[in-house]
Amino acid sequence: MFLRTKCGRRSRFETLEARCLLSANPPVVFSDEFVLSYGGEPQDVHGEWLVSEDAKSLNLSGNVWKAIPLTYNITPDTVLEFDFQGNSQGDLHGVGVDTDLELDRTDHWFALYGTQANFGNRDFKNYSGEGTQRFVIPIGQYVQGFQHYLTFGNDHDVGDPTAESLFSNVRVYERGIPLGDYPVFPYGSAKQDVNGDYTIDDTSRSIHMIGNTWKAIPYNYIVTPETVIEFDFAAPTEGDLHGIGIDTDLQLSRTDHWFTLFGTQANFGNRDFNLYGGEGSQNIVVPIGEYYQGQMNYLTFGNDHDVTEPNAESVFSNIRVYERGLNFDHHDVLPYGIPNQDISGDYAIFDESRSIELSGNTWKAIPHDYVVTRDTVIEFDFDAPTEGELQGIGIDTDLQLSNTDLWFKLAGTQKIFGNRDFEHHGGNGSEHFVIPIGEYFEGPIAYLTFGNDHDVISPTAISRFSNLKVYELTDTHRQRQFGYDIVIYGGTPAGVVAAVQAARLGRSVVLVAPSGHVGGMTSSGLGAVDTGKRETIGGIAREFFQRVKTYYDDPASWVFEQFEDYEHYTAEDDVMWKLEPHIAAQVFDDMLDEHFVPTIFKECLERGSGVTIANGGIRSITMESGQTFSGHAFIDATYEGDLMASAGTSYTVGREGVEVYGESLAGAQVRAVPSSVQSTFPVDPFVTPGDSASGLLPGVHLSSVPTEGQGDHRIQAYNFRLTLTDNPENAVPVVKPANYDETLYELLFRYYEAGNTEIPISFHPLPNGKTDSNSFSVFSTDFVGRNNDYPEANYQQREQIVQAHLDYQQGLLWTLTHHPRIPQSIRDEMAKWGLAADEFSDNNYWPYQLYVREARRMTSDYVMTQFDIGRVRVASDSIGLGSYPADSHVTQRFVDQNGNVQSEGGFYMPLGGAFAISYRSIIPSDDEANNLLVPVAISASHVAFGAIRMEPVFMIMGQSAATAAVHAIDSKIAVQDIDYHLLRAQLIADGQRLDIPSDLLPRSVILSSDFDGVTIDDTQAQFDGTAQWSVGSWPFVDYGYHHDLNTDKGDWAATYNASLETGQYEVRLYFPATRNRASNVPVTIVHADGTTQVIVNQRVTTSTGYVTLGAFEFNSDLAASVIISNFGTDGYVIADAVQFLLVC
Repeated sequence: MFLRTKCGRRSRFETLEARCLLSANPPVVFSDEFVLSYGGEPQDVHGEWLVSEDAKSLNLSGNVWKAIPLTYNITPDTVLEFDFQGNSQGDLHGVGVDTDLELDRTDHWFALYGTQANFGNRDFKNYSGEGTQRFVIPIGQYVQGFQHYLTFGNDHDVGDPTAESLFSNVRVYERGIPLGDYPVFPYGSAKQDVNGDYTIDDTSRSIHMIGNTWKAIPYNYIVTPETVIEFDFAAPTEGDLHGIGIDTDLQLSRTDHWFTLFGTQANFGNRDFNLYGGEGSQNIVVPIGEYYQGQMNYLTFGNDHDVTEPNAESVFSNIRVYERGLNFDHHDVLPYGIPNQDISGDYAIFDESRSIELSGNTWKAIPHDYVVTRDTVIEFDFDAPTEGELQGIGIDTDLQLSNTDLWFKLAGTQKIFGNRDFEHHGGNGSEHFVIPIGEYFEGPIAYLTFGNDHDVISPTAISRFSNLKVYELTDTHRQRQFGYDIVIYGGTPAGVVAAVQAARLGRSVVLVAPSGHVGGMTSSGLGAVDTGKRETIGGIAREFFQRVKTYYDDPASWVFEQFEDYEHYTAEDDVMWKLEPHIAAQVFDDMLDEHFVPTIFKECLERGSGVTIANGGIRSITMESGQTFSGHAFIDATYEGDLMASAGTSYTVGREGVEVYGESLAGAQVRAVPSSVQSTFPVDPFVTPGDSASGLLPGVHLSSVPTEGQGDHRIQAYNFRLTLTDNPENAVPVVKPANYDETLYELLFRYYEAGNTEIPISFHPLPNGKTDSNSFSVFSTDFVGRNNDYPEANYQQREQIVQAHLDYQQGLLWTLTHHPRIPQSIRDEMAKWGLAADEFSDNNYWPYQLYVREARRMTSDYVMTQFDIGRVRVASDSIGLGSYPADSHVTQRFVDQNGNVQSEGGFYMPLGGAFAISYRSIIPSDDEANNLLVPVAISASHVAFGAIRMEPVFMIMGQSAATAAVHAIDSKIAVQDIDYHLLRAQLIADGQRLDIPSDLLPRSVILSSDFDGVTIDDTQAQFDGTAQWSVGSWPFVDYGYHHDLNTDKGDWAATYNASLETGQYEVRLYFPATRNRASNVPVTIVHADGTTQVIVNQRVTTSTGYVTLGAFEFNSDLAASVIISNFGTDGYVIADAVQFLLVC
């Protein structure tokens, strides 16, 4: 069995579902006033409920469903913890969260107990049936965002329901910092971290330190007066010092910012919290904002024991850094809006001075000097038990209420006052608000303001503001409150580079990799990287290959080979373009680690309903597991374009016909197939040779010749790029697959029996005696025709297609090594090779990623076509360069006119070097997703994508996509509306190469659509002999021209047949002239009066690109042809276009 990349949960650092320790967060307080009916009449119909005297429990009996208001912004780390007792079993007993009272999201309701087996989320249905049981549900793994109700169900649909449920000690809180997602550094001087160890356990929410060790994790945070660190601490064995702190560096230079919790030493650090009792786990809250304010860069931990055999232990768990609410007793409460507002009311401060209540008709302000930046937010809880006209909060520079745009209305009957963007208080208990005031104002403020307006004789309005915080939205805050700045779906090289670029530009970013690995094909066997013109590769893409070179500069990296023996290593170069797969993976991992990019593995998009759209853009994406990622911008970096498609963006699959964009290589292609993959031997296509009734062999798809240029659903073939070696010390023999199917290789047997002598696999050399082995020859590792359903297939179907490719390719290797119908010389050579033992060892030495060369392609306002990759058209908004030839692997095999097997759909056409890739090709059309960028499945025709689809180009596009996303976020605009000149400046500053080299000019093209009369282009001509397509010289008509390769003189011809109405026509011959052309090309015109031969000098032409062959009579009943021959010619013969222009 081979390990496949199925969808599931795993973080970048292998974190699993957390075990949560009891938090210090107080339990939910139940109130008779706010126990509401849930689910409506079908559910809450026949039962009773009771709140306990201490308000910590809710008892349900009968057939009853209830909810309590509890607005909470659920993050990935949110936990619902409670005690449950089912005193009498019914159909369903459970708990959940909801945004309303309708019970329309049963996946957010968790069944705990009961006889019914088909309702709700059943991951926690494990109540034993007796006594009280503690439940800890990580609801952030199932739902994220604001929820407004906690819901409780006690369902018993019988005539006399007796079910009973008791819910007690209900808490909703955040798990601690996921320590496993951070690198751990030594802290302090050399004498501090000297003789100890640590482990990250409790599924990465705890650090356990042993011996004499000091550690730190990077944690950027702006400490305010209200910042606290809360954590659970235990010290199983006492040492000299046990403690925690914050720092700006790793030097332990400010011991007053390090808080001693326990230990025998009495004269070190801040000792205000040296209160640990010596037993068990203790919850500790350190108000660090009372000791220090400003930037912190590290959280630090000490477990000091300066003895020969230190055995001190410290365990820090569930660490949280957060803001307490403002202490209103520390501020003067002043009238606001004087003299007309604050006239008839009062206020009170309560809840340990963390809450203020306004009553009547009163407006207040408290002094709060603060410089508001773009990232400043106000966070608070708000309740309006009694509605007035205006109830809200704001900021101001004075007490006059002169700028109502900076006063945010939250509730009230008046409709025409203040900023109303956050007016959504439901009136059912406290609601949590986070207002990004930096989006409305930047600069110094002097006051926080509160309004409770009720202009009546006896005002009764009440407003309560609690847990008020003003702070800067760091990456940590931003992720928890609003999601990430940028969410990247797809762990391809484009996804990795996009994540790195976003981080370098100061944005919070998450990389969701549906597979278990990052790097796509670059880390899955494609080590002989398809680079094209290497001078076109810049930015992070070039940095990647520079890092590869740095690795191979170390002699220790050469294990099975000496660097001087490897032909692609040059010490003087700063880059290296050939690499082993595990080195690619290591470089990608290093880049992500250096920028602390959270990477989530094996999470697959819920493609049916997992994309939430609002206001024209994506707001969140939900995985099949239920995990949701919110963000301001999204990047689809998958090979398949799954996010793009699920977001409703226009796309296509397959090959366009030649009529769509006028491309000479469009649609079915027989003539363009390279000779290396076209059989020169006669091979019978039928199961029983010579008997068409026996059916076609596996791998043969059409019984007749396809129509040249006709579009269809087919895409170029997939395979695995294998890492092989002939070094016996590192080679693993290929085994015969369990479901080996010999019939799949009958074509191969017949090719050899017809006279073929090639080994059908390439062996591109990689370092350390390995290869990047690709498809080569007529029948090879490409599983032709078996991938056409892959782009639109569901995950299970894709897995089946991947497995079929794996079985086929593994079976091919075994066949070439062992099957008696393979020539002995081939078997002997193949027997030398095995799979590299030091690559993909956790996947049976087989690459992780199938080479998805092409899947969906977006269709946007700019479609890259053959015009672009041939530089006939040059995009004005370049975001990077491609330079590879137009390259498509074979799409199908057919039976030719002679009854033999031939291949179709492949082409490899050098188009002359660098071409510009348009920014518009990686964004949807103007009327589609306004915050989505697509750097892999870009807007391109099948032909153009064949040149664009190279891994370095995907890296280039990934960097440009992330830069554009940041620009759109900064400017608060759609990705379709960004200023290209600003984007261009940033890309160039970051090393991207955008401009075509000066020695490669745009090509001049003559459009046949502008011609009068009848025009026959070379794409419609019939050729005798080998005709090579080219765009090397210009001007040419439409998409290039053909030539005779200056060979086979006398055996080559191009025939142009036309259907003409009777009349006299001027005949024009178009061709791009240059000095290596033939000066004596015989051209024969077949007309109504016979034939005429004209000798044409193709070294010269007119400024209009043609020469006139003469005027001739043509009859609609007779043939009309022009034949270009190379008989006796003295140079290259060109066949471009022939025009018939009616004279009379």
